[in-house]
Amino acid sequence: MAATNPLHIQFYDRRWPVEGLFGQAVLDYFCQPDNTFFERDCVNMRVRQQTGTMDMDLIRRTPGKRYEIHHSQAPHLHVIKCVDHDKPVTYFYIARGCVFQAPDVSSLISTNLCSTFFHLEHALDKAAASVEFDVVRGQRWEHERASTAATPLKFKAEATSARRHATRDTLLSGSIHDLLTSLEKKAASAPAPAPA
Repeated sequence: MAATNPLHIQFYDRRWPVEGLFGQAVLDYFCQPDNTFFERDCVNMRVRQQTGTMDMDLIRRTPGKRYEIHHSQAPHLHVIKCVDHDKPVTYFYIARGCVFQAPDVSSLISTNLCSTFFHLEHALDKAAASVEFDVVRGQRWEHERASTAATPLKFKAEATSARRHATRDTLLSGSIHDLLTSLEKKAASAPAPAPA
């Protein structure tokens, strides 16, 4: 059986009111055993079983994989970061009570490239439909035929606010900053090449 893409999975618990997700309740909501994204052998679960609460100071001091709140716009948007030995591994976001895995940089680039290629292919098909080559007259463009033959694509434009763009840019810049920081640490710790 093929593995399901985690970007296509969501978790939602109807027992929790969406308006009640703020502060520590966000982690309590995420760290439920029913949540498919939550790993039960993490530090959060061990601390909860030992102390009965999720003391974030104790969780941060304990080595291992843990979940913590990365960003919050209560009550509708929260970003949870999975950290393994002080290195961010995965990000999850809770939007109106639904938990999703945030796409990584390679997924974003892949999606944008696919969209670009789709539009480029459409433009080339439209241009190819308007070109005609005749041995006697040579190559010529027929704009009238191209404009009637080609059917325009119809896209549904979703109205987005400046706040959504600002939130997206904030989240992406944080992820990219974490990625660049980890790459700089790896480059600094790599041994220098031996002179030839």
